[in-house]
Amino acid sequence: MTPPPPTSRPDTSADPSADCAAFELAVQRVFDGDAGFDTLATTHPTECPSCRALAASAAVFHAVLPGLTRQPSPPTGLAARIVTAALRDRRKRRLQRMAGRVGALALAAAVLVAGAVFLFGGPTGGHPDVAQQLPQPNLPSPTPDSAPAPRAVASNAAPPPRVADQVAEAGSALAALTREATDRAIAPTRNLLPSTDTLALPESDVAVVEPAVESLSGVSEAARVGFEPMTNTTRRAVNLFLRDVGLNTPAKPNS
Repeated sequence: MTPPPPTSRPDTSADPSADCAAFELAVQRVFDGDAGFDTLATTHPTECPSCRALAASAAVFHAVLPGLTRQPSPPTGLAARIVTAALRDRRKRRLQRMAGRVGALALAAAVLVAGAVFLFGGPTGGHPDVAQQLPQPNLPSPTPDSAPAPRAVASNAAPPPRVADQVAEAGSALAALTREATDRAIAPTRNLLPSTDTLALPESDVAVVEPAVESLSGVSEAARVGFEPMTNTTRRAVNLFLRDVGLNTPAKPNS
């Protein structure tokens, strides 16, 4: 069995498509930075119309590319203008905040003043509509013949009572009621201390009695007479108290 004859490689030098592919690869390497632009100076673009157009476009792009990669330079004084504008905006915002706070304080003060005037001002103690809310007296309706003029009715009508007068009257009534209750509470205790002019001093072995002891003796006698309705136990306690303070009062029978 004989071996097959060796296959021969095709001659790529005469294939125009292979030359076009090689030229396109060279253009790609140039713009990737792997090769210089001089590598495109071959004879193939002069023979192939498509590669000739590609070479012309590559030459134009290569000439324009350095200008595209250059960094743009900012205008002169741009940073200063930006800083000035930022400071101006900050100052404006601060003034707006201060104006808002001052307005809020002014509004609060106005509300407080209005409330104070409403509560404490006016002829009726800060409530102008109190006189209107009070019940009005029922006046007899006049007949058509004898109906007075509206101005006369307004002049003859009794003025509405003031709130201050009502409060003063209520205070006077409360004071009178308190005084009456106090008098009722003090009245029973006045019987405990009768007048000491009609009381005789008890006999004592002491010839001379000091004024203070004499006064205390009179008080003890008045207290003893006033405490007659009390029970025997309470009476004994009072006698013990009088004895402790140094007063010798004569013992009452059946004590």
